[in-house]
Order: sequence, then structure tokens, then C-alpha cells
Amino acid sequence: MKFNVMVEGFISAIDAAASAATKGTLRDFQEADRITISSTNDDIIVSAFGGRLGIKTTVSNNIFANLNYHCKNEGKVTVNAKDMMKVLESFIPEETVIFQTKKNTDSSNIVNELCITMLNDAEQYQTLPCYDTHVNLPEVASSFLKTIEIGKDAFIYGVNKVIFAAGNERTKPLYLNVLLSSSDDEIKFSAGTGSRHVLLYMDGKKIVKANPKKTSILIPKDALSVFTHVLNNVKSDVITIKESDRKGNAPFQIVVECGEQQMVLVGLDSSLKWVDESPILDIDYPNKFVTRLSDWSYASKGTHATFNEQFKREGSIHKAQLDIDLAKKQLFVKTNAAMRSSRKVTIIDHKFGDESEVDYSCVSSYLQEISSIVDNDEGFVQIELMKATKPIIVYHYASKKITEDTNDIRKEDEGNGFSERLIMIFGTYSS
Repeated sequence: MKFNVMVEGFISAIDAAASAATKGTLRDFQEADRITISSTNDDIIVSAFGGRLGIKTTVSNNIFANLNYHCKNEGKVTVNAKDMMKVLESFIPEETVIFQTKKNTDSSNIVNELCITMLNDAEQYQTLPCYDTHVNLPEVASSFLKTIEIGKDAFIYGVNKVIFAAGNERTKPLYLNVLLSSSDDEIKFSAGTGSRHVLLYMDGKKIVKANPKKTSILIPKDALSVFTHVLNNVKSDVITIKESDRKGNAPFQIVVECGEQQMVLVGLDSSLKWVDESPILDIDYPNKFVTRLSDWSYASKGTHATFNEQFKREGSIHKAQLDIDLAKKQLFVKTNAAMRSSRKVTIIDHKFGDESEVDYSCVSSYLQEISSIVDNDEGFVQIELMKATKPIIVYHYASKKITEDTNDIRKEDEGNGFSERLIMIFGTYSS
């Protein structure tokens, strides 16, 4: 194998495969950390598979800028992904280098090596040992039951908005995922832990195309972090997400295609079914109030300040008490641990149908997320509650006055041609 490329373009070309080879891989999987580079006269195919996520990238001068690929001899080589990236980063980005496989003539046990040499200075080079075997990508299914087509930027935005809310407990595998679901001209991203969920609805004409029209696909959060990283560097504006038929020889899988990238995710548990949050949202909550978003920022920081190292060592749940004083139009956020706090959140507007229920207790970190979930502290949130044993709902992008139809609580994004609703649901501590 022998070909010339510009360093800058080739780093961009193999970045996706390097991510798949090194992130979210199965422990002790033999092909983890490896990438296979196959050069032909027309293009290069770069592939990686870490046991769960496989990536195949088609690399050519028409797709990648600053590549200047020229093949002299076709061939295939497999090397360590991390070593490859470090080697490439040791050259000036504008440098043209020669990739060539060679027999190693020294006394080591390495039979073959990949040599990367400066085109204009043959005395400067780097070598990498080659593996005897190549990366084997999982077989791509030929039949798919579900397909979602969505704008790349909308997908990345939605994932980044909710992925923080996904769970971390391996004993609760369902919540290690993010749900992507479509309905007419709407796409919804959902993530949560069972006790706290975040939902983002984005709707607009042509924002999503799905088959069937109402489609849900559950995607592991560790794979999503790789997907968004890869897609940020892809020129194509649209991505296609497909879930395979559970029948056939190929494993149950999710395939993501965007431009030159094809990503195949296997090792999935097809029995997992996401919980339906709509029954909670459909409840007519008697108690509603509107506050400034910025008030929660400082109140929650004060609460979090009491969650010190001593308390963490005790291993107890850090609780916050919400005491509502309707006469003063104030909500007091209190903690009563070794370090105590009492902070105020001003109630701008309220409607209370059950004034006997004015005290609530919850996990303190949920309150901090009320303001951190958005890009800035401007605007208002509408909070709805009922009995102290029932969940609390926070609607972002609220107005100063109570909005009776919560479907109207949304932010318009005229530039991107869609509107969004951002909702947080969390349980009270006694629920």
C-alpha cells in the first residue's frame, strides 16, 4: 500500500473511526483501539469497531477538503487508532505525507510496519506497527422496521439538550438511553432516571420524516456522544436513523447514515421499552406559579453550597424543602443539613386550587437543573404541582402570566423554522 495525503485533511477523515475505536468500547474486545485503512485508486475506506459501535467512512477528495489523496499502490492496513492520531498530529497540518507499508528489517518481532514520511523530506518519518488481522464490521441489516430522517443540526441540538439527564446506574439499563420519537411534524427527545426526566419537543414543517409516521428509537447515551462528535464534522445536512427488523441473520441494530459516514450500533437490548410520560403531563394540576429563571440560579447555588464533602461522605440524599408563602408571593428554598440555607424565589403569578398543599420536598440537585438546562438565565418558568406525593413539572420558555394550555409554552426559532418546548419532570422526595 502506498498513497499521498495532506495531514490536515486525513486527520478529519479518520477522526470518526478513531472515536468509534476508542470511546464506548467493550472491555477486552480484541479489535478495540484499532482502525483499518483500505486504499483504492478512487478513495479510502476507514473502518473501526469497538464491540458495539462500528463506523465506516468513505474518504475521497470530493468529500474532504485539504486531502489531496493520490493512490500509488492499493492495499489495506490496520493500526492502533490512538497511535495513528498522535503520529499525524506530530506533522504540520499543511504537510503532505506518504503512507507506505514496509517490511521491518530490524531485530524486533514486528513483521510489518506502516511508515509515514514527509513528501519533501524523506529523512523525517514516523512508523507504526501493523496488526496481522483487520477490523471486521458487523453485518448491516437488509431490512429495517423504523426510519427517522432529521436535520443534522436539529438532531445534535436535541441530543445535547437532554443527554445530561440520562441515568448512570447499570442496574437500570433503560435509563442509560435517550428516546427519539416522531409524530407528524414533531420530534421529541427524552432522557431521565425514573425519578427525573427532561423532554424536548421540536416541531415545524419538514423537521422530521419518519416511517412509520409515529416512530420511536431508543439510543444508548454512550453511542450518542460519539454520534454527535462525528456528525459535527460531516458536511451533509440530513441524517437517517434506522432500526432493523429483529428477524434475519444480521444482529438487531441501529444504523445512522450521514454523508460519507455509516455508523452501526449492535449489542442492543430490543426488549427495553421507554416509559410514557404523557399521563403525568396530561394531569390538570391545581397549583401553578410563574417565577423568573434567574431566581432559581442563585437559590439553587445556595442550596448546592450546603452539599459539602462531609455530607457526601455520609452517603445521604441531599434534600431541599420548598415552602410556598402565597401571601408574600415568595417561595423559600431551604436545606437543613450540617450547613443550612434559606433562599427566596419570587412568585410572579400564581393560581392555587389547593392552598393546603404548599410544602414540598425534593432532591436538591433537581432544583439546580432548572436553570442550568437552558443557555442563559433570562425568561420565566411555569411550575405545576398538586399533592406533595406527586411529581413536579417545570415548563421553560413561560410568560409572566400563567398559561393554561401548556402546549402554548414554547420558544419560537424562526431562523431554523421550528419551535421547541422544554419540560422537566421530577418526583418529590416523599413520592
